[in-house]
Amino acid sequence: MTNIVSLSPYKFILLPIALGLLFPTLLMPWVIINFQGVNGLTPLDLMRGSYERNNNDIGSKEGVATASREHPELVFLDLVSSYKVEGAYSFWISTYLASIVAMILSIVSQRLRTKMAVIAGSLAIAAAIAWFYSIEELKINFAEQAAVTGGLIGEEFKGNERTLIDTIVRMGFGPYVAMPAGALAILFNSIQHYSKKNNRSDPHLQEKDKPT
Repeated sequence: MTNIVSLSPYKFILLPIALGLLFPTLLMPWVIINFQGVNGLTPLDLMRGSYERNNNDIGSKEGVATASREHPELVFLDLVSSYKVEGAYSFWISTYLASIVAMILSIVSQRLRTKMAVIAGSLAIAAAIAWFYSIEELKINFAEQAAVTGGLIGEEFKGNERTLIDTIVRMGFGPYVAMPAGALAILFNSIQHYSKKNNRSDPHLQEKDKPT
């Protein structure tokens, strides 16, 4: 507790740093797929791909192949859809966006700052954890389905399905940045909480804070 309170003079900079870390993750890769070339997909890429997939009806195989080359995020979203992890994906993206909104509110609203800081931090960490979970579930389901169907590509990868999916899908560095951003916001909340508690328990500080 004493160590946390000692950080009180620096608490004003924690939320701007947290937002400074969290906001750029919109442009950072959260997933990297080695499929028709290595592609780093950001949350903006995945949101755009989801919108296009829901609003465009690509009829021919040629059209699908062309779209996959032009928009690799569609390939990843097809994998997500195929292996039943859309719920985790949807939770991640909505929680992540909510964390950015909450982080901005914690900075601009002095009245709600402490409460919004812990909400923003918790959402950012939850989004990163949900992303780790969804990727891991995708890999597990992919490997299981590949094994059940007798391997892939003429059984070349029989027994090595997990190695294949690990090669195709890798974690980007976006969630690794979002987690410390969330931790900083929660640290700000903790400093505020313990500083107020310390002030209430210290008569000398209470006397010092009284108006003269």
